[in-house]
Amino acid sequence: MNGQIVNIMIALLTLFVAAILASHSSVYAQAQIPIRPPEKNKWIVDLTGQVPADAVTEINLMCTEIFEANNRELVVVVINSTDGRDHRKYATQLFNQWGIGSAFKDNGILLLAALGDRRAEIIVGDGVDYDPQVRSAEKIMDTIIVPGFKQGDIGGALYEGARACATRILSIASLQAPRDLRRADEIRWRQRAKPRWSLRRELARIGPWPWIIGSGLLGIVGIFWFRHFNRYRARGCLECGGETVLLSEEQDDQFLDRGESVEEQLGSVDYDVWACLNCEEVVKIRYGRWFTRYSKCPRCNYNTRCKITRTVVQATTRHGGRVRVDEDCRNCDYRKRYSYSTPRIPVSSGSSGGRRSRGFGFGRSSSSGRSFGGRSFGGGGRFGGGRSSGRGASGGW
Repeated sequence: MNGQIVNIMIALLTLFVAAILASHSSVYAQAQIPIRPPEKNKWIVDLTGQVPADAVTEINLMCTEIFEANNRELVVVVINSTDGRDHRKYATQLFNQWGIGSAFKDNGILLLAALGDRRAEIIVGDGVDYDPQVRSAEKIMDTIIVPGFKQGDIGGALYEGARACATRILSIASLQAPRDLRRADEIRWRQRAKPRWSLRRELARIGPWPWIIGSGLLGIVGIFWFRHFNRYRARGCLECGGETVLLSEEQDDQFLDRGESVEEQLGSVDYDVWACLNCEEVVKIRYGRWFTRYSKCPRCNYNTRCKITRTVVQATTRHGGRVRVDEDCRNCDYRKRYSYSTPRIPVSSGSSGGRRSRGFGFGRSSSSGRSFGGRSFGGGGRFGGGRSSGRGASGGW
């Protein structure tokens, strides 16, 4: 009996010690979650000490440039292991706990590498969580980060992966080239060969719109040039085949009737008169102006009608308006007066019900530790307070 009691007490003591050890291991695992760096321009956290110093310098410089020039945040975290936790959930919790990115735009990116687990994660903020960006993240993971880690190039994989995230996901067009601080014994940076010039690649880079606009402008210039060439080219007489000459503006007035003279005075039409030097045959050619305020008169059929529009009653939100139109011909006695009504100005839904107070509203609850007035986004950290739903890319090597 006493032996059974002793065995029970030993079993209970064993369970008690196991519970204490489990709690300590849990605390130890929680302690491995990186703490937000308080230093300025600290965008990479390396808890393993395996990332070369020059790679850390280059990543910090690049991420600082991204933040200062584009107001976007890109953070790189390197740990040894997640201690059995799911890497995607771990990275998403880390992203939201740090509040990477702006609280207004959620435009941050986290690049997490667990070297001991041989796993990497790219987490994008909700503001850049679109299918093209996610596909870009997967391609970056498959073509840059994972191959770099497989080659043992830790610094190169992190730097080139972060740079690709900035250019392809955050759409940052230009970044400064990395400084030549690398040591061959620490990191093997991949030297990208300059691609050969290709007409197809240049055309794809430029896009179709410059060519469309250029073709349109060239077509307009061509139309003007052809009209000018066709108007002043040398002409032969249709009767005798002799040489013809273009009369001056003063000389051709005697061959124009009253309506044509009025058209030339108003500038709505221009007439060219060609006279043959042998048989004195005269040819009159009419050239209408493309842009003129005068239109064809329904009575005399000359481009001498002028239309004047006046607003008699201005339209409001309560009643319609009234417009009067006066048509006068400068060549004949054609006159016409008429008016028409205009509809009321529609009332927008935002202007009804008096003035509305303007403010800012956020869809997230206040339990996330954000304060608009105190600027305490993300629980008081140095990052902006961005959020992520956990989309991105995963990879292993």
